[in-house]
Amino acid sequence: MTLELQRLSAGYGGMDVIHDIDLTVRPREIVTLIGANGAGKSTLLKTISGLTPSRTGTITFNGERIEGAPTATRMRLGIVHVPEGRQIFSGLSVSENLELGAYIHRRRSDEADAQRAEVATRFPMLRERMLEVAGNLSGGQQQMLAIGRGLMSRPKLLMLDEPSLGLAPRLVTEIFDLIVSLRDQGLAILLSEQNAQLSLAIADRGYVIENGRVALTGSGQELLQSKDVADRYLGVGVRHESSSAHMENGISRRLHNLMRSVPKT
Repeated sequence: MTLELQRLSAGYGGMDVIHDIDLTVRPREIVTLIGANGAGKSTLLKTISGLTPSRTGTITFNGERIEGAPTATRMRLGIVHVPEGRQIFSGLSVSENLELGAYIHRRRSDEADAQRAEVATRFPMLRERMLEVAGNLSGGQQQMLAIGRGLMSRPKLLMLDEPSLGLAPRLVTEIFDLIVSLRDQGLAILLSEQNAQLSLAIADRGYVIENGRVALTGSGQELLQSKDVADRYLGVGVRHESSSAHMENGISRRLHNLMRSVPKT
């Protein structure tokens, strides 16, 4: 098992934001967090990565307790967090942004170059713009750069916070296709995403977060067919049939068919 949380609580000031969270993410698995704005999804990711200290409970990663470990240690173990809002270094070049992703491992320059070339192959839109200032990229290109920078750290667990936020539908499709391909190549992925329908369509499992607590969990398909999830998060009415019908439209249909066709290992 890659990640296991047991009764994890954390927050800011004198107030807890997440309460008694139990959660697991296994190798080669996409786990999706869905919930309203302010439900605690981002705080949960920040607590796992060490940006927000936990107050109670445990975080175990590959058999090692890490709730007291600094963020740098968690990164070296393979936990990489791509935060909401991209947060690239806009005054640096694309290449320099990627290089910063490899810094935590203090790699030799030739190793970093090889990793950067691998990432560039995965993101063709960045390959020809390596020397360009990152702030000149479009929103979609900046999101690809943020993910690419995370991959430079060679993660075992990749945590993505709202990767499709503000992107055009075509780029949203590319982001979700990328997430599926990363899972199939061996990564464990924890995905926090406002687009509940698309994220559940590609998820192996999901957790519904309400008021900082786990309200519901199940496979991605089970949650897509859940009346409670449909009513609150999918925007498709109260009937199970409505959820299935809506899945047959646009990007959701493509992703749904993709997930059905990908063999599990």
